[in-house]
Amino acid sequence: MAIWTSPEYCHCNFTVRVKDDERRFAPWTNALLDMDYNKPADRKILDMEGLKRWVRPRLHGYLPLFEAVNDLQFFR
Repeated sequence: MAIWTSPEYCHCNFTVRVKDDERRFAPWTNALLDMDYNKPADRKILDMEGLKRWVRPRLHGYLPLFEAVNDLQFFR
């Protein structure tokens, strides 16, 4: 029996450090998002990650973490 469950969040995501890098990595991002579980080569990669497909991250689940980091920066 669980006594607490965290809010939903993406457990793994790729992050770029500079906003301008989003364009640079767009082809790679699109290649991931275009993977099809019905294609054997794609399935092998997706299975290694335990996925059926890649999705864009939903960052709302990270809000408590973002707030904690901001709170810690306040104390510096």
